[in-house]
Amino acid sequence: MRVNVVAPGATTVGMASVSVQFGKYDRHVAGGAVFRFGRPEDVARAVRFFLESDNYITGQTLVADGGLTLRRDRG
Repeated sequence: MRVNVVAPGATTVGMASVSVQFGKYDRHVAGGAVFRFGRPEDVARAVRFFLESDNYITGQTLVADGGLTLRRDRG
């Protein structure tokens, strides 16, 4: 059994879309921490990576947030 997690950042759909619409993350874009908000296809690519039949990865979290967690202190 493989157990992996995809942890999306601020996306233009779903739970974070309201926060995006009301400008919660605007300072991160303005400061260059992220260049755009995530789209459904960005998250889907991360999920598809874990679903590859010959994938040898388990027990991992893939953060798909455009690098925001890496640059949080800079924004």
